Amino acid sequence: YTPGIYPLTLLYDRACPVCRLEMDSLRERARPGSLNFVDISDAEFDPSAYGASLETMQASICGVTANGRLIQG
Repeated sequence: YTPGIYPLTLLYDRACPVCRLEMDSLRERARPGSLNFVDISDAEFDPSAYGASLETMQASICGVTANGRLIQG
């Protein structure tokens, strides 16, 4: 693990079939505790907690490192 990166929280659109397939595949292969998954299509999701707009998050998969840095792509 890279210090400050993991666990990495992946912000993805579960309503998107391609995104859902990719995240399900990652979930199956990931080391326990290394990845967290947050569905941005959930009605309760608040993008302001992550410092980016929902539109930005829908344009590409985003992640939040363990130290709170938002990364995209």
